[in-house]
Amino acid sequence: MNVLHSVSVAEFDLDIGNSLIATCPSDIDYKQELNCSRVDDLCFPDGAHSFDSDAVFMIVPSRRSNELLFGLAAFARRKSESYARGAVMASLLVLTRRPLFFCIIRLRCECC
Repeated sequence: MNVLHSVSVAEFDLDIGNSLIATCPSDIDYKQELNCSRVDDLCFPDGAHSFDSDAVFMIVPSRRSNELLFGLAAFARRKSESYARGAVMASLLVLTRRPLFFCIIRLRCECC
């Protein structure tokens, strides 16, 4: 069994709100796969506009395999006058079949 379930990128857009802009593997449909209606909303911390970076931990039940998936969304906000509202906000979501939160957060801290 593969420990890694999926990796996705979520972005905040002024017009449409939070959305997943890329997922690997690309054939995953989170609405069918997860027992969660809006996984893209879980990728952003409360008060995201106030932080430059943060992490969101989640445990989400899978509908298909009847297992729990463990997620970490690494959030970042980058300020720039070229963006609407002066910043872009995005999260990298990693879902695994084992609780590897601290391994993933360590990678995040070393890369950012």
